[in-house]
Amino acid sequence: MLSPDAVFQRKGVVCEMSGPRGDLKCMAVPEKLLSIRELSQCLGVQVKTVYGWIHMRYIPYIKVGRLVKFDPQDILQWVEDRKVGINGN
Repeated sequence: MLSPDAVFQRKGVVCEMSGPRGDLKCMAVPEKLLSIRELSQCLGVQVKTVYGWIHMRYIPYIKVGRLVKFDPQDILQWVEDRKVGINGN
């Protein structure tokens, strides 16, 4: 039997059993979450810039214990939302 607060992962889904009734909560997990360093390299910004964005809650992130990770799909959407269109003169 799984203990309360048991966490398990299968085929890209993470499930957690919690609460007095053993409620099961599941969510899809991307193949690989990005670290702060990986994200800074992808975006071409300094690591301290990413830390600043996290502190200001400017960029979507995921807390995994004490670690901060980024879902690549969330980051792609975040970048798309910040695109500036060209002026059609």
